[in-house]
Amino acid sequence: MNCRTLGGEHTVNLLLQLCAAKMYSFHFFSPPAYVRLTAYSFLCLITYYNYNINNEAENGGDVGMDIALCEGKSFHGLRMGLWEDVMRLYRLESTDPYYNLAVEEHILRCWDEDVLLLWRNDNTIVVGRNQNTAEEIDRSYAAANGINIIRRISGGGAVYHDLNNVNFSFIVGLKDVAGQRMVDFMAPIAAALNVMGVPVTLDGRNDLSVHGRKVSGNAQSIYKKRILHHGTLLFDVNLDVLSRSLRVTPEKFQSKATKSVRARVANIKDWLPDVSVSVFMERLQRQLASGFSSQNLVLREADELAVLQLRSNKYLSWDWNYGETPPFSFRNKCTFPGGSVEALLDIRHGIIEHCTFFGDFMARGDIALVTKELCGLRYQVRDVDEALARLPIDMCFGTLKREEILKCLFNFESGFSDG
Repeated sequence: MNCRTLGGEHTVNLLLQLCAAKMYSFHFFSPPAYVRLTAYSFLCLITYYNYNINNEAENGGDVGMDIALCEGKSFHGLRMGLWEDVMRLYRLESTDPYYNLAVEEHILRCWDEDVLLLWRNDNTIVVGRNQNTAEEIDRSYAAANGINIIRRISGGGAVYHDLNNVNFSFIVGLKDVAGQRMVDFMAPIAAALNVMGVPVTLDGRNDLSVHGRKVSGNAQSIYKKRILHHGTLLFDVNLDVLSRSLRVTPEKFQSKATKSVRARVANIKDWLPDVSVSVFMERLQRQLASGFSSQNLVLREADELAVLQLRSNKYLSWDWNYGETPPFSFRNKCTFPGGSVEALLDIRHGIIEHCTFFGDFMARGDIALVTKELCGLRYQVRDVDEALARLPIDMCFGTLKREEILKCLFNFESGFSDG
């Protein structure tokens, strides 16, 4: 069966079946030599397929790579088409999300080296570059459970990380940025999981799934002629926290920001019940390290300083995590013992541009006192709470309490967030 008879995703998934069936061997015609099909060699095969299927098959040439469904079939003509060099694999020991995302961006922008990182974050919601942070998260739940909130530089939807989620990041230079595909980076991860006994397949443009249940989501960011491709591996994530921390009420928000697609998810541990997350990382590293050098990441002093500055100035900042949000409108209605109140807000770059209140609360003064004070503030609990504290709440809202106004403005079920 020749590869040009199949689409890219179908071809990859068929090759993954070979991994799962332990049919690892292929040979080169010059010179003949059997090689174990590790994730690295699988990556080479998929890269070869993607790079040559259009350049050769569309011009009437023979792609020259047959799927090895039985002994005697072969892969040949193997060469790297897209990636510049053999890369280094690093384990990043930090679990601080603000530091880890700063490391990713620094390597992307400042290094020439091709790198594959394996790393974890502790208790974090990571929103996509073009998402409305307030729309994607349950602020009160995140605050009550000490969940970090951070925006990444790649697109896609919001994800939840804990220490039982493993992240991978390919950061490489490309000869042809426009010609690269998601599959070039997802294939070696999928191959490694199949060899380990997890029957993963490529599912759509950026997911890895097992029997229709998502175990990995992927996203990319391009800087000049370098690309960051990173993804999650849900090993034994707390799915209850994942669901609750990302739970919001969509009808309360109206924006053009990218919405997260809620997918049916599963944990990889369901297929590796006797394996811990640390052992899983070690096995994954061994699979991916064939052809690469592998070591823990230790930054040079200048790199460490640059990463710490990026962490502090960007990834810890409200301006990046909330202020970069696309314009959106927020509408919420709440009923309290002192009456009902409905808040309508227009927010741009995280700043309240317009606000209005409606309701049957027993106001004795002009509500314009409140709207004037709130316009121009950051849409952040601390800033709004401090403004409300300066106002005569009883005059503007009757017997409604300041805490109740905050709940309505930020869609809280209980408690308050400082995000």
